[in-house]
Amino acid sequence: MSKFAVERLSRLLETERTALLAGDLETVGQLAAEKEALALSFDEANAKYLIPISQDLARNGALLSAARDGVAVVIGVLSKQRTARNTLSSYDSAGKSTVIAQPLKKTERRF
Repeated sequence: MSKFAVERLSRLLETERTALLAGDLETVGQLAAEKEALALSFDEANAKYLIPISQDLARNGALLSAARDGVAVVIGVLSKQRTARNTLSSYDSAGKSTVIAQPLKKTERRF
């Protein structure tokens, strides 16, 4: 483990932060392998070098969690929109919910 590895990991975490804030998840995925390789170069004897980097790791972890939660919300919204396009919900005279399915189309019209 060297000072170079600490500096490289710090720069890598800053690059990851920038990519997360920009929503560039492809870059974040590409950085994972290099980040993992650098992490393997550290051991318990070198823990003192990781203290300054721990805040960056926690910050990026929070950003990753927020990105994951945002993607989950988008998936849910898109699923609801797809369901709304393909079905019609209504109530009968007794107040029971009824779903009227539309026939599946071979092509989907997008606006």
